[in-house]
Amino acid sequence: MFQKDPRGIKHSELDCYLEDDSMTLGTCPENSSWIKGSYGEDELEKLKDKRITCSGVQVGTQEGIEYYLRSLIEEVVRTGYRHYCSFSDYPELFSP
Repeated sequence: MFQKDPRGIKHSELDCYLEDDSMTLGTCPENSSWIKGSYGEDELEKLKDKRITCSGVQVGTQEGIEYYLRSLIEEVVRTGYRHYCSFSDYPELFSP
């Protein structure tokens, strides 16, 4: 839900937003599972007190958003942990 037309928001190439500060990477079951599954328990321990960046809400230029999505997908493929990622949502990113 938007409070005003999002097309009128002034933004940089890519703006990301933080989740509510009451949750951290270590206290959120979904994010801690993703970090542990992708990078292991030691990395989760290092990051457990960090705030969560919302991966579903970004504003930016087409180039900025495409760069973000490609980077996210490359990291998911690199780590091999795909529990929370559906490539079928972005078929245009995998076309030659």
